[in-house]
Amino acid sequence: MKKCSACAKDLPDTAMHCVFCGAKQAPVVPANPQAKTVMGYSAADLLKQAGIGPGGVAAGGQPPQGFAPPQGQPAPFQPPQPQAAPYQPPQPAPYQPPQPAPAPFQPPGGGFPPPAQGGQFGGSASTAATMFMQPSPVIPQAQPQQPAPYQPPQPQPFQPQPFQPPQAQPFQPPQAQPFQPQAQPYPQPAPFQPPQPGGYSPSPMQQPGQPPFLASQTASRADKPVEPFNDAMKMVLLLFGAILIAAFVVPVTMKPGLGFMWDAVIHGEGLQKLLPLLIGACGVLGVIMAVTPMAGVGRGGIAALLGLVPIALMLTVIGSFEWHMFAAAIGGVIVIAGLLMRNEYTRDPLPKLFITIGAAAVVVTHLVPFTIVDEFTAALDAQGALKLIAMLNLGPTVIAVIALGLAWMPGSSSVGAKPLAWTLLMWPAIVHACILLIGIDEIVDALSAAPNPTLLLWSYAGGGITAGAGAVATPGVAFTAFAAFGLAVLFGKQLEMKR
Repeated sequence: MKKCSACAKDLPDTAMHCVFCGAKQAPVVPANPQAKTVMGYSAADLLKQAGIGPGGVAAGGQPPQGFAPPQGQPAPFQPPQPQAAPYQPPQPAPYQPPQPAPAPFQPPGGGFPPPAQGGQFGGSASTAATMFMQPSPVIPQAQPQQPAPYQPPQPQPFQPQPFQPPQAQPFQPPQAQPFQPQAQPYPQPAPFQPPQPGGYSPSPMQQPGQPPFLASQTASRADKPVEPFNDAMKMVLLLFGAILIAAFVVPVTMKPGLGFMWDAVIHGEGLQKLLPLLIGACGVLGVIMAVTPMAGVGRGGIAALLGLVPIALMLTVIGSFEWHMFAAAIGGVIVIAGLLMRNEYTRDPLPKLFITIGAAAVVVTHLVPFTIVDEFTAALDAQGALKLIAMLNLGPTVIAVIALGLAWMPGSSSVGAKPLAWTLLMWPAIVHACILLIGIDEIVDALSAAPNPTLLLWSYAGGGITAGAGAVATPGVAFTAFAAFGLAVLFGKQLEMKR
C-alpha cells in the first residue's frame, strides 16, 4: 500500500490515479517485479499493461537519468509534466473537551416542573420510566468531525492515440440452407358433437296461432291420420271413370242394327242428349283427375262435383222428380261418406252425425207414408225369384239402420264401417248380378241384343239406393262413389285441421 500524494489516502501500490481526489500518482517499482499476486499477476505485467517500461519511465515521459540523445539530432519534444505535490500527512485537530450543557432556567419558587428523564428540558414522553422500561442514560453528544480540505483535481496530460482504421470484414455470401420437407401431420378428426335440439317448428297441419301439440294429445292425433283417402280417391276415380268410358263406347244395341250412346248425342232431341254426355264427360274427367298430380282436397272437390251434379240432374231434369227417390239417393250418399270417415276418424262426432242424417233420410221414405210393414209382408208373400228381388230392394234400408246402430257404439273401434260402406255402395251391382243369374237362360240373347245395358247399366243408372234394377232415371254406382268419396275427403280434411 502507499499514500496518495495529494489527499494522503491509502492506495494500492500500482494505482496510477487516486480514486478519491483524482491526482496522478508516481509509479512505484517493486523490488521483485516478477513476484506474482494471489490472482496470478506480477507487477511487471501490470506495468507493461500500463505502458511503463522496466526503468520506471512511462510512455512519452522523461527518460532516465544519464540518458543523452545522439549528437546532431534534436531532442524530442517533451510536454511539461505536472509535478506532484510533496506528501503532507494530515494534522490531527486539537482536542476539545465536551462542554457541559447549561442548566435549565429555574425561576424562584419552583414554578416549572422538573426536567423530564433524559437530562434535557422538554424531553420526549417515550424516554419516561415505566414498569417495563427503565430511564435511558444520558448520552453525551459527539463532536462533529472536521472535513478534509478541498483538493482540486489535477489535470491529466494529453496522450494522443494512434489512428486505427476500421478493418474491413471479408464478404461472406449467404449460405443456402438445404431444403428439408416437413411432413404434415395427419389431421385429427374433430370430436363427435351430438346434434343440438333445434327450435320448435310447427307441424304442416298446425294452423298459425294454435298452441303446440302436447304429449297428452298423442292419442287424439293418432285418430286423425293425414290424407287417409288420397290413394282410395285416385283408385275410385280411375276405376269408375274407366267403367263410364266403357259404357259410353260399348254398343247399346246390336239387333237389328249397331247403336252407340254417341248416336243419341248426334241424333237425339232435347234431354235425350244429356245422359250420354254426362256418362262420357264424367268418365274422361275422372280418369284425368286420377292421374293428374294435385292436392287431395282439390281432387276430392272435383270428385264430389262429378258425382252430385249427375245425381241431381238425373233425379230432377232427366227423370221426374219424386222426393222419396231423391231422399233415398242423397241419404245413401251421405251414409256411405259417414261410414268412410267413421273408419278413419273413430272418435270424432262428425262421421256419426253423417250416418245419422243419411240413415234417417233412407228410413223416412218408408215411414211417410208408413209402408215398411207392407213392403216386408209383400217380400215374404212373393213367390220364386220375385221374393229374392223384393228382399234385395229392402237391403239398403237394413244396411243403413245397422250402420246407425254401430256408429254410436262407444270405443275407438271402426266397427266394420269400411265393409258396410262398400256393401252399400255396390248394392245396385249386386242386385243387377242377381237378376242376371235368375234369368241365366236368357242371358245370351240379352248380350247379343243389348250388351251395354246387360253388363254396365248398374254403373251409370239403375235401381238407385232403394229401387230395383230397371229404373233408368236413377243414379248408378259410379256417380254415387264419386260423390261419397269426394264428401269424405272434404269433410275429413276439416277434421285433420282441428286436431
